[in-house]
Amino acid sequence: MPLNSHATFTVESAVELAVVERCGFVESRHIGSAVLIAGDGEFKLRRQGGHPFADPQVQSLVGKRIRAEGFVSAGQFIMERYEVLPVD
Repeated sequence: MPLNSHATFTVESAVELAVVERCGFVESRHIGSAVLIAGDGEFKLRRQGGHPFADPQVQSLVGKRIRAEGFVSAGQFIMERYEVLPVD
């Protein structure tokens, strides 16, 4: 099931994408979910065997192009294997 692009997500289903600090204090934290944009829809991205809500390996893929093998379950693409593709 593709994700609704207008739906919100819960903090529990998000990962920390960036932290802004000023003078040694955290000013803001930016959270989100890694989303796989595919030809047949958008799916929350997860790694098989990884933490379902905060996986540093998935977090490191944000903004990158990947090639992945896996399966779709409950609106999520569960990656069994992946590789980061070079920038065009």
